[in-house]
Amino acid sequence: MHVRPKDLKSFLDGLSCTHAGKHGYFRALRVFYNWLYSPKSGFGLKPEDNPIAWVEAPKVSIAILPALTREEVHLLIDKVEGTRDRAIIALFTESGLRLSELTNIKSQDIDWTSHTIRVNGKGNKEGYAPFGKLSEKFLKQWFAQRKPDDNIWGLNEWGITSVLRRLAKDTGLPWYRIEKTYTKVRIE
Repeated sequence: MHVRPKDLKSFLDGLSCTHAGKHGYFRALRVFYNWLYSPKSGFGLKPEDNPIAWVEAPKVSIAILPALTREEVHLLIDKVEGTRDRAIIALFTESGLRLSELTNIKSQDIDWTSHTIRVNGKGNKEGYAPFGKLSEKFLKQWFAQRKPDDNIWGLNEWGITSVLRRLAKDTGLPWYRIEKTYTKVRIE
């Protein structure tokens, strides 16, 4: 039996899972058919006859990341104890840094003039994240209290995660909204 593009499309359309799930099935089928129609398979099928090449991938909706309101950010900053934790919250919410990026900031990465921080992001790509006046205020207070060495916080990812989870418990804000916040809240 010869599989046609419309057979594959009909199969994908008939699935009762989410769009992301259908896209996962599509990717698996694409890998299989690309192998099947390659010389590696040993079946001698022509690549131009590959039916998956004529099937469009199911569209996946882009999820909007959760964000904190200005009031929630102030609530978090008011609830934490210590300048370090205030600096972490302010920088996390103003800059949009990922947790791993926030954790690995070194003092030499901070450019006070341009209000940016050099970070190594996903795929070890270097980038720059902006920060605002609130972050600057708490960072300078933190640096006045502690002369940071390699890790300005003295915490690893687990330590910062513990701070964030404790905040979620103390404020009643859902943990995922604190931990996954990528807001660009400007707090003056």
